[in-house]
Amino acid sequence: MIYIDIVYEDELSGTVIRKLLKHHNKFSIGNSYPKCGVTKIKKKIKGYNNASIYTPYFVLTDLDTKKCASELIKEWIDFPKHPNLIFRVAVREVEAWVLADRKGFSSFASVNITKIPPKPDEIADPKLKLLEIIRKSKKRALKEDILPRYDGDRIGPN
Repeated sequence: MIYIDIVYEDELSGTVIRKLLKHHNKFSIGNSYPKCGVTKIKKKIKGYNNASIYTPYFVLTDLDTKKCASELIKEWIDFPKHPNLIFRVAVREVEAWVLADRKGFSSFASVNITKIPPKPDEIADPKLKLLEIIRKSKKRALKEDILPRYDGDRIGPN
């Protein structure tokens, strides 16, 4: 079993990392660094790289408004990257990865699959689209957990 530390921007990203690692029986999550935010992750990426000498690190961030993932990687990783640092960039946001599983998300959210766009990587704001879809959900508890409670918020209570 390989212990791996994980670093991510928000709870959804953490859930996605856990699901990805679950498919590989060789990994067990050691330390978890949640809700770091993009600025904090960028600031500490060299430290995660140095720490990965001793423990592998899986770091996930969103592309957001950057042009492409390779540009973001070149900007952030301007030092020799250790092979134990797994650095991944979700295009545009990790919400696009969730929406890419149209059938699974349709079932999870109790919405018609036609409401879920077929090319989520092309959406300018996948998080906003995900929230729009959740608003149409038949699951009241899901809407209460995920939808923001106040205008202008982009994150719900859970």
